[in-house]
Amino acid sequence: MVSKLKFSWNKRKESFTPTPNVDRKLWILKLYNFFKKLHSSLKIAGFKRGNLKKRSRRNPCWAFGFTIMEMLLVLVITMVIASITLVGLRSGSAQGRLTRSAARVALDLRRAQNLALTSLVQQGNPVFGYGIYFTTADQGQYIRFVDIDGNNTCNGELPTDPCEENGIGPEILEIVKFEEGVIIDSLSSGPSSLTVNFRSPEPTTFIWEGSSPVTNGIITLTVQGEPTLMEQIFVNDFGLVEFQF
Repeated sequence: MVSKLKFSWNKRKESFTPTPNVDRKLWILKLYNFFKKLHSSLKIAGFKRGNLKKRSRRNPCWAFGFTIMEMLLVLVITMVIASITLVGLRSGSAQGRLTRSAARVALDLRRAQNLALTSLVQQGNPVFGYGIYFTTADQGQYIRFVDIDGNNTCNGELPTDPCEENGIGPEILEIVKFEEGVIIDSLSSGPSSLTVNFRSPEPTTFIWEGSSPVTNGIITLTVQGEPTLMEQIFVNDFGLVEFQF
């Protein structure tokens, strides 16, 4: 009987004999790694949730936003930058208008020179030259003229009249308006008018301050309300027209 029981016990032990040691260790190692990873992921997720809960409990209203002081600071900085930009744009726009107007004066003077070299007849009348008339009485413009009577100056309705805005005489070719805000600040040493005439066919340059002949002239342009902005055009009796951009 004892021997039978012993046999059956040994047999049962043999029936419960596990797999070889190598396979068992690998299986245990795999389970261990799996639960370790699972534990780590759960721990990290729980830690993050805990942080969010703590933050929302500590400051529930502004946990994910900006304070009023931060918003006001950003608005003030934005307004300062915008104001500086607008001032710069305004100044740049005024300087651009002034530069373009001065460049056009210089180009019209050179154009008069070229016309004096090539054109000898204007609307059936003989031409003695072409020129530009400036006056501080009409600071926002100047007059392009053709010298028909050979007096090297500009005449209005009658040969004895000076060039004027309302002049409709045959010598007035065009009344050129400056760009907005651009005016004549001064003419040479302060005369009320300046005439530059290029007499055909050389062309010979004649410059008049009022009714007095001079050897050079300076036209100074500025912008109303911007006295620091100025551009000058130089011309002399050799025919040199100079304007530096």
